[in-house]
Amino acid sequence: MVQAHTDMEPKQRTAYVPPGFTLRCIFRGHEKVITRLSWGPDGSMLASAAQDGNINLWNVSKCKLVRTLRLPGVYKIGHYFVTKSLESAIAWRPAWSPDGRIIVCGYGDAVIRKWDVESGEIIGTLEGHTAKVNNVVWSPDGALLASSADDNTIKLWDVEKDFLIYTLEGHHGGINNLAWHPQKEILASGSLDGTVRVWDTVAHKCLRTLTGHEKKVITVTWSPDGKILASSSGDGTVRLWDTEKGTQLNLLEGHSAPVTCIEFSHDGRFSA
Repeated sequence: MVQAHTDMEPKQRTAYVPPGFTLRCIFRGHEKVITRLSWGPDGSMLASAAQDGNINLWNVSKCKLVRTLRLPGVYKIGHYFVTKSLESAIAWRPAWSPDGRIIVCGYGDAVIRKWDVESGEIIGTLEGHTAKVNNVVWSPDGALLASSADDNTIKLWDVEKDFLIYTLEGHHGGINNLAWHPQKEILASGSLDGTVRVWDTVAHKCLRTLTGHEKKVITVTWSPDGKILASSSGDGTVRLWDTEKGTQLNLLEGHSAPVTCIEFSHDGRFSA
């Protein structure tokens, strides 16, 4: 288990260790709030993105910082960061390619950057969104990228050519989260408009619009066999969907605050 803290003065705090767990190491290196963690495909590396514009790559077994992917145009003077806009420098949700050689990440300036993990250099940029990029996800075969942003759109990209294939439109609010189907060329999205949409990424059309949440949809995720789609929301609920029929299978209640994350167990029997 890995935890990310927003604390800017870690020496004044003691990390909480849940019963049954052992604290292995504490990674320190970011200068601003950490926005997201992402495991490498083989589990040996961890990427952390932060509001300082950097993505740090950590060797987990050695508890060591391997490399910093530093956003150009962001400079530190004393305790302050100098850039054209602090919001534009924020890195959101780094995503590893299936082979672990590339990391892509969306930024507050609406640009997606491709980083070479070995060299730490930017090897491509994807430009087309007009607002903050919230999420970037690889297709299971690594051939395509899907990105979502506060401009209410989803964009499909050819990774090798850095080419925009198509823009999916239909949501009426920023899109927080995306999830590829584990076996099919289908994509799910969750939006600030309170809906979940299911997209055919070959025909470039919306297959289903799933409604029921009373507030923004924060997370969407597929069961390992792809038969169930789960969504969590600011209304404090989790809903399970049959996307083939477009029907709600179950409503999970009990939280008193927004549900920010949901995951299935590897066998698909449980969700948390």
